[in-house]
Amino acid sequence: MTEWRDATAFFLTPGADDDEQWLRGLSSRIDLRSEGLIFDEHSSMLNCEWAGLDCRAQLINGPAGKTLVISYFARDFREHVAAGSERWRDFCRLFARACLELDPAVAVALGTISDDVLSDVRDFDSLVAEGDAAGLQDRWHALLYLSPALAQPAELSPAAAPLARLLPNGGRISWDWRYDDFPE
Repeated sequence: MTEWRDATAFFLTPGADDDEQWLRGLSSRIDLRSEGLIFDEHSSMLNCEWAGLDCRAQLINGPAGKTLVISYFARDFREHVAAGSERWRDFCRLFARACLELDPAVAVALGTISDDVLSDVRDFDSLVAEGDAAGLQDRWHALLYLSPALAQPAELSPAAAPLARLLPNGGRISWDWRYDDFPE
């Protein structure tokens, strides 16, 4: 049976020395709850809960550093988060807070359904490593965060221009989803 999944990925430049300890530390940083849940050392995967969704969190290596991937069932995301505007706003706020806390070069909530989430995340790797803000912006996403270094020189496409929010750190979040506004 295929597990259709969706994911949020944070492309981090500094790596973690101890994957399990670092992932468990996210509870206090980005509200990723893992108390009492099992860490699978073979896959460096931690079962957890984030945004009210049962998730799996893991760190994978990429060309620009480590990537935190939080995957969840697409059906649960669509039914419990994206189906209601207030829940979607809560997810957007959580995503923005996580971006400010983790300080990734790029973060993306995919907003797609896949049977190979890690391949979907790796499709972004070269664009992140190259700092290709325009290329990242053109990829399908529910939410996309660009760090201040990428957000400043990036030219917004006319279609995306009204759908962007600057964060206090100078980073920018854009969205390509069914809601046309981002919560304050």
